[in-house]
Amino acid sequence: MKRILLVLAAVLLISGAAWGQALTALFDWMYADTAESVEFSSSEGIFTSSIDDYINVLNYDSEIGTFLFLGGNDTYSTVNRISLGFAKTLSNGYLGLYFGGRPVTATGTETGGDTTSASTWHAQLAVIYGTANMGAFRFDLSMFNAQFNENEAAETSSHTNAASIGLTWGGFQLLEMDAYVTLGIQFPDTSKTATLETTGTSSVGIQAGVQHENGFSADVGVLIGIESETKPSGGSAVKGNNGRFGFGVRAAYTQIVELEKFAFGFSPNAGLGFTNIDVNADDSTGHFRFEAGVDLGARYQLNDKFNLYTGAGLQFINFQHNDLVGDNSNWTFNTVNWDTTTLRFGLTFSPIENLVIGADISSFVNRFFNINIANMTAGTAMNSGGTAPTEGAWAQSYFSGLTFNLTVSYRFSGKASE
Repeated sequence: MKRILLVLAAVLLISGAAWGQALTALFDWMYADTAESVEFSSSEGIFTSSIDDYINVLNYDSEIGTFLFLGGNDTYSTVNRISLGFAKTLSNGYLGLYFGGRPVTATGTETGGDTTSASTWHAQLAVIYGTANMGAFRFDLSMFNAQFNENEAAETSSHTNAASIGLTWGGFQLLEMDAYVTLGIQFPDTSKTATLETTGTSSVGIQAGVQHENGFSADVGVLIGIESETKPSGGSAVKGNNGRFGFGVRAAYTQIVELEKFAFGFSPNAGLGFTNIDVNADDSTGHFRFEAGVDLGARYQLNDKFNLYTGAGLQFINFQHNDLVGDNSNWTFNTVNWDTTTLRFGLTFSPIENLVIGADISSFVNRFFNINIANMTAGTAMNSGGTAPTEGAWAQSYFSGLTFNLTVSYRFSGKASE
């Protein structure tokens, strides 16, 4: 009876704030958008796998041997791209690599000796190197739809959606906890004509955090936005008076309860942030946000080869206050905001040792049995009323257009490379 109650509690309370999505302007922007495992994405981040941990400076396994994976839930799930990772235990350290995206698409013409060119870059790159006694170092490069255009005849060029980079050192001890620190740089967009050069805003940020073995974790983020600049041909540069400063802090406490084949985890968390943005030389706006919620995820071991994961998200508190130009301001206060109306589901299959195939089966499950957590209802997705569908129509209704987000990972056994 106790186990049944725990299962029901997990299904009804599976929820989360996922670190407060609106605070992402202060946190994590300097990292590449690496792939997420089915275990992670389906359980609100409560459960992870080597796909999530191998590139993390605090969680990587230095004795992983050789590890490969393909696929994963990332930004490029709906466009032509690749998503792959590799890790290797070395005799004197650890090496991990990730690449996701579509490196470049480009076009060009030449007319009368003058050329025009246009290129678009989609690239997410992360490299981690772990040492025996100095922790781990990671480099990130993120390019989302970065565009480069040039026209020789018109003497124009532009670069939009500029790249960001991150440099991280992690694995050292601070207050008896594992710690990390990251320096991030967001490069500015630029444009040039025959009479004017423009440099957009850029950003420099520092993010640091700690993680304790008891499940506590916390992060601090500081962001400095550098104002834009315009420079007429033959003239002096003019500042845009649009710099900014931001500060944020977030914390969470994560625990997982194991009950034979069933496990569920919970992670209450909260975050707050403040950003001040210059509007002109004399005025600025201020923006404050506080968010709090709880993440829960569940795992059920069907047998030795299959595991089922589920999760959802709920935000308990979302408070925003904005100081506007002059004496104006506004604020909002919201409670109970689900991040999705239906439960997510993921399935992993391990046909042989060290090989794991993961699939996000949410869309498939919800076509048969729909659990609407926002309305606290559950029921079948069968057609109701009217004439019952034929067998062919039924099959088409449930199976037509289905897609599964897949990951495939394999961990080779063997000695470390020299």
